[in-house]
Amino acid sequence: MKNNNQSFLQKISAHLTVGPALLIIATGLWIATIGNIPLWKALSQLPEGVDAKFFTGFLTAVAALNISLIAIFAWGRLLKPVLIFSILTASITSYFMLNYGIVIDPGMVRNTIQTDVAEASDLVSVQMLLTVVMLSAVPIAFICLANVKKTTAVGSLATSIALSATGLVFSILCIFLIYQPFSSTMRNHTKMRYLINPLNTFYSTIKVATNPLERTNAELSKIGQDAKIITPPAETTAAPILLLVVGETARSESFGLNGYERNTTPQLSQRTDIFSSKNAWSCGTSTAESLPCMFSHMSREKYFSRKQNYENMLDVLSRAGLSVFWLDNQSGCKGICARVANEQFKHQPNNPLCDKEGVCQDAAMLDSLEERIKWPPTNTGDKGKVIVLHQMGSHGPAYYKRSSMQRKPFQPECKSASLQQCTQQEVINAYDNSIVETDHFINSSIEWLKNKFPSTPTALIYVSDHGESLGENNIYLHGLPYSIAPNVQKNIPWIVWLSESMMASRQKNLSCIAEKNNDRAISHDNYFHTVLGLMNVQTDVYEKSLDITAPCMKKESVANITNM
Repeated sequence: MKNNNQSFLQKISAHLTVGPALLIIATGLWIATIGNIPLWKALSQLPEGVDAKFFTGFLTAVAALNISLIAIFAWGRLLKPVLIFSILTASITSYFMLNYGIVIDPGMVRNTIQTDVAEASDLVSVQMLLTVVMLSAVPIAFICLANVKKTTAVGSLATSIALSATGLVFSILCIFLIYQPFSSTMRNHTKMRYLINPLNTFYSTIKVATNPLERTNAELSKIGQDAKIITPPAETTAAPILLLVVGETARSESFGLNGYERNTTPQLSQRTDIFSSKNAWSCGTSTAESLPCMFSHMSREKYFSRKQNYENMLDVLSRAGLSVFWLDNQSGCKGICARVANEQFKHQPNNPLCDKEGVCQDAAMLDSLEERIKWPPTNTGDKGKVIVLHQMGSHGPAYYKRSSMQRKPFQPECKSASLQQCTQQEVINAYDNSIVETDHFINSSIEWLKNKFPSTPTALIYVSDHGESLGENNIYLHGLPYSIAPNVQKNIPWIVWLSESMMASRQKNLSCIAEKNNDRAISHDNYFHTVLGLMNVQTDVYEKSLDITAPCMKKESVANITNM
């Protein structure tokens, strides 16, 4: 039977004798049409409309560019592997762009590279596999069965060069003929340039790979080498403890505390000792972008235009004499915690709050935090402790996994990572339940500080890394380029709690902080300087104007740190 099958396939292959150029052209045409459905769908939905000339010219230009790009690599023995890889890449990215409304830009490639197995498994579904098979099975089968005409290595290379050059010239000519509507569309609808498949993936990957700042071994420039703790006259004998809760994928719009119609923050809403900003904004729209940026001493604008990498907030806090510890319940700290004590909080087999895959509810981090807080300080003398808890938060698309059974008030919820299998309301319900879980976690963290250290100056600052889209305008998840991302991906919750002892020690009043910042737009730009100011760290990189607590500092307090 096996021999009969082989004979049958050999007969088919014998009748599918094609030249390498024809195979490359056919692949380029397939990717330009079927492999670019998200692009053509978005183009057809433009409010200004698209005429036949522009559409035909754009389609031809995309096909020619794909042929040109593929021909560079698809020659000799690499021909079939490159063609198959190109088709698979186009099929997979098309699925995500079509179903989640995302685009493929350098930020998205960066996110993909930094995604761990647990996160990736949430994105892989039966529907995804079926879609990819449906899109790619026929062209891949054709390529595999095709009997490519034999040619010398030199001849194959010459064909590829000629085909690539012809495709490039042809695409330039097409763009020239439709330049006015083309340039206008690309300028007014930036999203379009990141939908051109697989040129978007190729361009973004090359940009990330060639950026020296992306290298893990890139040299770091030191900052805050003059950092020191300024102790105010009212300082108590106990060293302060600051808990920094780094939220994940939480959007301000979904916090009941910030005016959301649903009470997603039932515990925090009962408190009168916290400040919650409704007008806080993220540095980026993904963890890979926002996390390093928010811990940087630079503004968002300066961070993304920087020419070198710098140390971050944790380095400065440690240098000033504070003991710093990072506990991560996410996919990692993106290099931020590399030079301080840190621990990955996963794979806790005996913890009922952790699943078989090693993913834990955020509340599990509090169970053993008392033991961790006694870790040996990294500096001589304990001048205070800063503990960072990096949440799993509302990480999607499997939102239903982020809340425990006792905190799922909104039903029915989407119980699938394939959001398109659920109604938008079910997706929102699952997401809102994850916010209820975060509400419980933040409140429990505050109570933990109050009960364990009643006479110690303690504080908690909760800030999310970025927001999330939940189907508005058919956009899901996050990671769109900042310039075109909807506000729900950028408007984030920012919560501050100070103990009575901390307010007395720092001579800062929480009601004053709330009053000064209620209507003020704040962002991740303020994070670095607010933390340093609260911990009385004096250094030349501290900017008082960016410290949201500085306006409430008494003049006579030596904690009134000035720019050096």
